[in-house]
Amino acid sequence: MSNAFVIRDDYWPGKADVMVQLCPRADLSEGQGVPCEGRGLAILAEKNAILDRIGDLPGLEKIYFQARSHQAPMWRRRTVPEEDFDAYLPEVFYVKFSIPPVLSEVRRAPRGAAGVFLVDPVDATTKEKRL
Repeated sequence: MSNAFVIRDDYWPGKADVMVQLCPRADLSEGQGVPCEGRGLAILAEKNAILDRIGDLPGLEKIYFQARSHQAPMWRRRTVPEEDFDAYLPEVFYVKFSIPPVLSEVRRAPRGAAGVFLVDPVDATTKEKRL
């Protein structure tokens, strides 16, 4: 074995259902035509527009915002990376619903909004299902 990668428990399962990752400062997928290619961090106006779209979803209970300054230590605690990934870490909205939503409906809300990198379930075992 040449490398070992430690993955600890994540903080968000049970506290949020969906994460909306915003564009990071740097892009690991450069040249692949992903939503954040060729741009930097989401700006305040983009974040507010994304919040407006999320706010219209039925059953919304709470939205949490995790800034990059908090994301970096959380990432290090969870994965213990050898390299410095700070430039690639996104800011994230974590969204909790009172009624479990259908992921495809949640993904439609911020579709096409500037500054959104991806929308995924917090718990990967619920991918493509009702959360």
